[in-house]
Amino acid sequence: MIPKWESICNVAAYMHDFSASMLYTGYLDDPRNTDNAWVEAEVWNFHFDVGDTFDLTFSQVRSFDVHLYNYE
Repeated sequence: MIPKWESICNVAAYMHDFSASMLYTGYLDDPRNTDNAWVEAEVWNFHFDVGDTFDLTFSQVRSFDVHLYNYE
């Protein structure tokens, strides 16, 4: 697991309506790929079903690589 996600898991550990699953890990087709260098990725699905707690908890997470979407 990417170390950045450890903070998310620590924050969400007490939540009962939380689940995480890795969707994909490995090679990513990208125009920057060459014979000697390539891009790899981890794609995760984090599901939170906690209502208002979501906004309060994740306002504390500070990372440019974290993208949170709230579909209501």
